[in-house]
Amino acid sequence: MSINERIRSAVLQVIPICDPGEYTGDAEEYCVLDILESPELFAEGTAHAVSAQVVLHWYRPKESNPLAKKEQLICALVQAGATYPTITSNVEEIILEFEMEEAAAGGSI
Repeated sequence: MSINERIRSAVLQVIPICDPGEYTGDAEEYCVLDILESPELFAEGTAHAVSAQVVLHWYRPKESNPLAKKEQLICALVQAGATYPTITSNVEEIILEFEMEEAAAGGSI
């Protein structure tokens, strides 16, 4: 399973929508993720591991209390292999920044 698939699978346990790059729907609660892939451990011209820095934007209604879902989301991500995130919060958005790694069969996320 790719890093993208692992993140989406973890997030979808808690938040109903998780799209890479941009969400264009009209849901009040959703996540958007950005991934910066860094291939590592090169041998014979091929990356044998991939490290990824991930920024997950969780948009939610202003009046909602995010505490319980935030903890569920963090636990799901850590169980999927992510490092514990750095968290930035504002009224409508919570930003989680973390790293993930995987062995790369072909070096793709």
